[in-house]
Amino acid sequence: RAVLGAVYLDMLAFDDAQKELLEAFDLAQKTGSRHWIGTTSGYLASAYVQQGKLQLAEEVIVSRPGGYEQSPDAGPAKGLGCANRVGDSPARIHYSSKYRG
Repeated sequence: RAVLGAVYLDMLAFDDAQKELLEAFDLAQKTGSRHWIGTTSGYLASAYVQQGKLQLAEEVIVSRPGGYEQSPDAGPAKGLGCANRVGDSPARIHYSSKYRG
């Protein structure tokens, strides 16, 4: 599913990519594979960005292993910084499980 979702991304079929990548991400989380969680979350976040679903993309990136919580006084250059590239991020970012758009 992850590979099929990546192929759909390359074909610019973002809705199909999101569907496959959500399934792949759910499977990765069920198995606990950090590799597949990281891989599928990155592709899923890309699909969300391409669809303009910036908040969902941010939530997926933040929730994966190695995600981050940015302190209220952290500037845009501190922390991982990916949320600042995805869109207007809030000062404090928390884990969220609302991935489905």
